[in-house]
Amino acid sequence: MLYFHCIDQTSHIDDVNDASDVEAITLRHGQLRRKIDWRLLPLCAFIYLLNYLDRSNIGNAKALNAETGDSLEQKTGMTETGYSIILTLFAVAYSLFDVPANWVLKRYARPSYWLGVLMICRGALTLGFATVENMPTVIVIRVFIGDFEAGFFPGMVYLITFWYREEERSIWIAFILATSTLAGAFGGCIAYGVGFINRRGGLEGFRWLFIIEGTATVLVAPLVLFRLPNYPSTAKWLTISEQRFAVERLEQDGGVPTRDRASGMKFARAFAARGCSFIT
Repeated sequence: MLYFHCIDQTSHIDDVNDASDVEAITLRHGQLRRKIDWRLLPLCAFIYLLNYLDRSNIGNAKALNAETGDSLEQKTGMTETGYSIILTLFAVAYSLFDVPANWVLKRYARPSYWLGVLMICRGALTLGFATVENMPTVIVIRVFIGDFEAGFFPGMVYLITFWYREEERSIWIAFILATSTLAGAFGGCIAYGVGFINRRGGLEGFRWLFIIEGTATVLVAPLVLFRLPNYPSTAKWLTISEQRFAVERLEQDGGVPTRDRASGMKFARAFAARGCSFIT
C-alpha cells in the first residue's frame, strides 16, 4: 500500500508560521473531512443498520403471529429456557471469534472485502432461518451468525483508522452506533408489517421476516465490496493532493495504521483480554 510522507515544501502541516496559515490548514482539514464523511458515513451507517436488524430479528420472530400459533417459538418447540440458551451461545460465539476475526482482517483482508464477505455470510444465514423446523437448527444458525458478526463492528472501526484522526473517531463511532436505535424501531415496524402476510405462499410470518431482511443484506453486500473505500492513497474520488494530505494528517496524529503482522505474544494478550472482559 502506498503512503505519502509530505505534501510539498510550502504546505507541510508543521510549517505553520502565522494565524493565516493556521486558518488555511483548519479549512483544509474541514473540507477533506466533509468529503470523506459523505463517502463513508451514509454507507457505513446503513450496513450497520442491516447488521443490527439481522442480530435482533430473532426477538421479533419469537413472538410474531403467536396468536395464530405461527411464531418461531411455537413452530420450533422453543422454550423460554431454550431461548435464553440461544442468546447466550450467540454472545459466546461473538466473544470467542472477535479477536481471530480482527487478526484475519489485519493480516489478510482489505476492510471493504472483509465487511462485504461478512455481510454475505450473515445474510445467507439469516435466509437459512426461513427453513428452520426445530430448536437445534436455530441454535446452530444463531451460533454461526455470532461468528460472522464478531468481526463486523471492529472491522468498521479498523476502517476509520485509515481516514480519521484520533480525536475525530469518537463522533464517527457514535454516529454509527446510533443506527442501532433506528434498527430497533425499523425492526419492530418491519415485523408488524410482515405479520399481515402470515401464511402467504405457505410460509409463516417469521419466515418471511428472515427472507426479507436476509435478502436485503445479501443485495447490499456487493455495494460494500466495490464501493466502500479502503485507504486514502487509493481513493480515486480524492485528488492527488487530497490523498497526500489525508495520509500526512494521520502521520502527524501519531502514525498511519499499518498491516504489519502482530506477534504471537500480542495476539495472545488480546485474546486473553477479550476473554477476561467476557467473564467479568
